[in-house]
Amino acid sequence: MPLHFPYDEERPLLLGTLSWSDYQGHAGSLGRIEHIQVETENNAAQLGNRTVVTNLYSTCLLIIENCSLTMNVAKNTLYATNVVAEEVSVMDSDLKGEGGTFFSGIETTEFLYAEGLHLSINSYYPLGIETNQGFTHLFNSKINVISNTGGGYGVLGSYYIQLENVNVDVSINKTSEQIVDYYSLTGISSLKSDGLSYIQSSSINVDGYKNPSIVSLDSVIINGSTLSAQASKGRASGIAAAHVYFSQAQSELHLSSSIKGKYFIGAKEFTNESLPPSVCQINDEPMMVCSK
Repeated sequence: MPLHFPYDEERPLLLGTLSWSDYQGHAGSLGRIEHIQVETENNAAQLGNRTVVTNLYSTCLLIIENCSLTMNVAKNTLYATNVVAEEVSVMDSDLKGEGGTFFSGIETTEFLYAEGLHLSINSYYPLGIETNQGFTHLFNSKINVISNTGGGYGVLGSYYIQLENVNVDVSINKTSEQIVDYYSLTGISSLKSDGLSYIQSSSINVDGYKNPSIVSLDSVIINGSTLSAQASKGRASGIAAAHVYFSQAQSELHLSSSIKGKYFIGAKEFTNESLPPSVCQINDEPMMVCSK
């Protein structure tokens, strides 16, 4: 008889935190979790040398497949993260988080691979994806981040960030009374001065309060994608990068703000070689071929 894997509500529900930690004489282990649901509320666990409010924690590689991971934490929780691991591979899974001051959907030290990921975070200062070192690869996924202060990131990566057929939506909670001027939203950014992002067949939308930006890193390659930013106050910015390349299929860049936005900030090298050429638009002005 063939095996029957549970899906959706058939998956067993675990309440609490799962951890794969170091212990004496052993440095972590590969963890695999599949076909279950995990829910955590304000469960602060002492893991290694840090206290973490999390669903899943590993000091090594963590593989997640066909899972639903949900976290709802108190507003006064300072840091919360749905998944914390050195390396993460996640497929066909839903991750949801709400509450807290700083909330990350997935936090990795070295590497992230995601395919079929649906991630949703609603927090004071949300970070959808956070990769502190190494590489970030996202395929066929949706990242939805809602900020209650006006600050946060959709994807905060490191050396290399790859998006293919990915929808990233970063926005403010327009009913929040906590919005402040000194925060801003960013769609894709890098922690490293030489960070590179390759964006293919994807959509990135940033709907912020003051001075939101779509992409901020050293180099970006854009192929057949739609990038947009809207600002309730201040200026919406497009791409802050030293090296900008539009390649292969046509892409579009749209900005909307009361103060006229800037398509490109700090671009030392600019290439628009897509066919047809990629186009840019500010507010209701006519579309134009993107240029430095």
